[in-house]
Amino acid sequence: MRKGIVILIDPVSDKGYIIDENEQDIPFLLSSLNKAVEVGDRVLFEITLSKSGLMAKNVLLNIQKSAINNGEQSSSQGIYISRKVPE
Repeated sequence: MRKGIVILIDPVSDKGYIIDENEQDIPFLLSSLNKAVEVGDRVLFEITLSKSGLMAKNVLLNIQKSAINNGEQSSSQGIYISRKVPE
């Protein structure tokens, strides 16, 4: 499984984005989650190829502290500012 950080959640489009260890932005569907995630949460996920490109699936919360609590900031729109990737 890949590791990443949730950098954007857009409930209107039912999509979120994760930045992975390779600094790639990978989209995922909010409706496919079993548990809610927030901007800054560290997650584990798998990659699948969809019609529109790479897509994260089986997104799970990582038990490490979320990045947002480690001193990075988020904007008022919930967009994650730092591009720091989990170790």
